[in-house]
Amino acid sequence: MLELGPEDIEPPPPFGSKVRVEYLKGMGRVGRGFALLLDLDRVLSAEERAFAAEAVTLEPPPAAGAPPPEARSQAAP
Repeated sequence: MLELGPEDIEPPPPFGSKVRVEYLKGMGRVGRGFALLLDLDRVLSAEERAFAAEAVTLEPPPAAGAPPPEARSQAAP
């Protein structure tokens, strides 16, 4: 994940890219290179966007070897 300011974002190029520009919001300047900024509203369906938004609110899976959540809540301090 990158955080870019407005001064770091340029419009997508009209040519020269193997990516279909209608799926781009722009290009972000990252050091000496660029990152393509996808327009998720065009790339993903409404169902896929809803699923992704729901997944962000879920608790991440426990680390490998960590006890299950119920065991952690019953463990003595």
